[in-house]
Amino acid sequence: MGFLQRAAKGVTPDTTEVPRPGGDLGGVPGRAVVIRKLGHASLEKHETPRYINVDFEARLVGRAGGPPIEIRAYVAPRAAVILWEGLEVPVRVDAVSGALLGLDGDAWEAEAEKLDELYEAQGGRVPRGGPPVESGP
Repeated sequence: MGFLQRAAKGVTPDTTEVPRPGGDLGGVPGRAVVIRKLGHASLEKHETPRYINVDFEARLVGRAGGPPIEIRAYVAPRAAVILWEGLEVPVRVDAVSGALLGLDGDAWEAEAEKLDELYEAQGGRVPRGGPPVESGP
């Protein structure tokens, strides 16, 4: 992409609504804890996709037993980077069986944006998704 194309893209709002891969999960809102992040797609400097995949294992809040469930979700690149072990994230749960259906992408992107704002406001002294880190003397 040339300079003029990048400049035009920067000042022209993107009005196209890109559907999230995987579609609507259905179910009801729930919360889960990220047990282990397995990875996320890497980007080249010139790439600016709306969604990238993030893979992780999670367990529903309040369900300590049983193996964690592996999830692949498609979220904004910043939201994929911020997702980390120990975070409690919004998910969708089957109303009848209680099964974890997947990450609630829209809700997670909104929470990740707030976590990122906190991180920036604290000058990088707050790990994304974690409590403030005590600064040294």
